[in-house]
Amino acid sequence: MRKRKYEIVEGLCCGTCHYYVQHYIQWGGPNRFSALSYGHCIYPRMKVREPYQTCEHWRARK
Repeated sequence: MRKRKYEIVEGLCCGTCHYYVQHYIQWGGPNRFSALSYGHCIYPRMKVREPYQTCEHWRARK
């Protein structure tokens, strides 16, 4: 199985937004988690968002 690595880069994209919540999967042990290639937006409650996407509601993280 090929292991993929996802990195969130700086910029005006969902991965750096205040409203973006990254999704994780438990992998290889009780306290080991890996980031998935998507998450969700808590404002305006968009279900599936990918870290490189963006929308008009983007706000910088604090």
